[in-house]
Order: sequence, then C-alpha cells, then structure tokens
Amino acid sequence: MIRKWRAGLLAAGVSQSMAAKAYRLLRAVLMTAANEDWIIPRNLCQVRGAGPENPDERPVLTVAQVFDLASRMADRRYRDFVLLAAFATLRWDEITAPRRMDIAPDASAVRVAGAFVELPGRGLVYGPPKSRAGLRSVAIPEAIRADLLAHLDEFTDSAPDARVFTGQRGNPLRRGDFNLRTGWKKAVADISVPHLHFHDLQHREHPWLRAPRPARGT
Repeated sequence: MIRKWRAGLLAAGVSQSMAAKAYRLLRAVLMTAANEDWIIPRNLCQVRGAGPENPDERPVLTVAQVFDLASRMADRRYRDFVLLAAFATLRWDEITAPRRMDIAPDASAVRVAGAFVELPGRGLVYGPPKSRAGLRSVAIPEAIRADLLAHLDEFTDSAPDARVFTGQRGNPLRRGDFNLRTGWKKAVADISVPHLHFHDLQHREHPWLRAPRPARGT
C-alpha cells in the first residue's frame, strides 16, 4: 500500500523532493505508532531510496532570458518585479516588501528593511527579515534603473512608505495572485524553461551587476 501510494504521487507529477518529504513524514508517524503507542506491530515504511532527496539542478537564466521573461508578464506592473528580483537576487518575501523610501533616488540601490510573512489567522504580516544579516542594502545594476524609476512613476503611490509592488488594489502581493495575474506558467513555457520557479531567479552566483542590457528586440 505504501509503495503504491508513493508511486501514485510520482505518477501525478509530484517532484521526488516533495514525495520524499511526504514519505519521511509518514515514516515518522508510523514510527510513533509502532514504537511509542503500540498501535501497529512495526513500521512498514521500508521502501528503499524513498526518503533521501535528490533534487534536480535548477535552471539558470541568461540575462537576455530574464528580460524576455519580464516582457512576457501579462500584467505590465510586474515586469520590473521580475527584473529587480533577478538582478538584486531578492527572495519572494523581500521583493514584495520594499517601500518607495527603500529605493535610492537614482534607483542605484534597494534597502532590505523588512519582509512579508504569512501567519495563520493573520494573513500577510510585515516584519523584520529572518536574521540581522537580512538587513542590508543591495546594489541595483544600471541596466534596470531607468525601468525601476519608470515603474515608481506609473505604479507606486507618492507617499514615502508606499509599497513598490502591490496587487491591483494596492494590497500586499501574494504568490498565488502573482502567478495568476502574470500568466507565469505560459511565460516560462514561452522562453523554453517550463519548470522555472520564481525562486530560481535568486541565484547568487550570477555576474549580473556588470551585465549590459540586451539590445531591444533580442
């Protein structure tokens, strides 16, 4: 039954990493049932190789692909959201939080002063980053500064504490809303990286701070 359950997960498209997490949780539950509560005679989670995670190497976009992906956002207000997330290598909870006053006047840097966290029963709550090291100022490449300033002019309220990126009603941006409003699934398929996740934009090893912007039309 356990082998069939795991095979069903994989057949349904669940990643090996997620299936391994589910298997380890089930194994822990049955371990408690067998060794502590004596509900079952023994732990039957004995599927060899089911517990370890062997995640696939995540895709890394080129500079041109990042601009291409950003241009394919179904809602134009999120084009610069993608650019800043990629070129400043910010996590989702960080990129949704910046205020107008956190962006340098010439858009040369963004200050990471806080992050949004989803709390049960409270929704999205703004608070400090996960650690003191999370409080930092990140350089913004010259290639996207003009784009970011244009975004501030068009989509961001003039108040210093106005959020740079929001939903259409000015509410904090949620992951599910972003995927739906931007047509993320179609956009990543159109640039031939169909399994790209938003957090794949955050690769720290990219030499993007010095990368020139691709010519228009490329």
